[in-house]
Amino acid sequence: MPVSRPSRAAAKPHVRQAGAKPPAPGTVKPSTRAAAVRSPAPRSAPPPPPSQRRRPATAPSDSEEDDGEERGTRRTEVARTQRGRGNRTLMLVVATGAVLVAVLVAVAGSVAAAWGPMQRNSQLAALDACRDPARIKEAIGLAQAFAATWGPRSDHVAQAVAAGRGPLEARIELCRTGGLRDLLAQMLGDKDLTPVQRGLVCAALSEQWPRDGAGPAVPAALADWALSPDAEPALSGPALRLLTAAAPTGVEERLGRAAAHAALPVARAVAVASALGAVIERRGGGVATLLGALGGPHRAALLAALGDDARLAGLAARESFSDTLPFQRLRVRLKNEIIRMNQPVVRPQAGRAPAVDAATLRR
Repeated sequence: MPVSRPSRAAAKPHVRQAGAKPPAPGTVKPSTRAAAVRSPAPRSAPPPPPSQRRRPATAPSDSEEDDGEERGTRRTEVARTQRGRGNRTLMLVVATGAVLVAVLVAVAGSVAAAWGPMQRNSQLAALDACRDPARIKEAIGLAQAFAATWGPRSDHVAQAVAAGRGPLEARIELCRTGGLRDLLAQMLGDKDLTPVQRGLVCAALSEQWPRDGAGPAVPAALADWALSPDAEPALSGPALRLLTAAAPTGVEERLGRAAAHAALPVARAVAVASALGAVIERRGGGVATLLGALGGPHRAALLAALGDDARLAGLAARESFSDTLPFQRLRVRLKNEIIRMNQPVVRPQAGRAPAVDAATLRR
């Protein structure tokens, strides 16, 4: 039950009356009991620390505004200074990296530029060391490796051949790999070559000779190397192949006379006649020269060789003997077919097609 608290004005000091008994132990005065019954007052929150206390919002003075602007300007200048320092540091790092890259590239380029000549000199020195005839195969292998390293048609290969590096066989291999026909033709003019070496050069040049016949100039002595009865086989065979490929002016007469020469061995006479046939086929003339060769001492061998040619298979050779020429001139004309079909699959020389008789056809 709530008890009203007397006002301070009405409150009077408690005066203990004479003869009144003191309160018994354990009992409470009426005023104290009322205070105990009343609910305690709520405690207020402790005051915040001085650092967190809010100051009253007051308008800043002019001096404070100036100080704030000065501090803001100073902070902006410091930020700009720091940003400028960062940009300069970044630019310095980038420039240093670019310089290092340029230095590394220059060093790598100089090393590569110096490594190439060193490697070429080492390979050419190895070629020069293989001039011993017992090391010819090794020299040819080194020449192939040199051409594969620097390119078969590079200037380094041509310079090595022109400088005479390594044995002749190695230089021939370099020319064969790079198709250096002019250098091979120059080698043929070397008078210090042995017949075997000259035969190697002729063989390499005949392999590299273009099909249209337009090649470098060959020595005038090439026909003698190919057609002389005293020529060594190691030279005569390759020289004859080169003579057939080059086919210089007047070669048909030289070949015809050589095929009919009695001092020439039979095998070589047949080879010369075959070369003459190849030249005639390419140029389209000179059949009389071939027929004149058939009148020589090697007639039987030449006719047998002509019979072995697949292009002349099935043709019978007829011979007629007379003391004088039956005619002054023989003219052979080559004409196209009268009725042309222009079909490659139609080959009359292969024989007739299957046929049936009239009775079967009538049925």
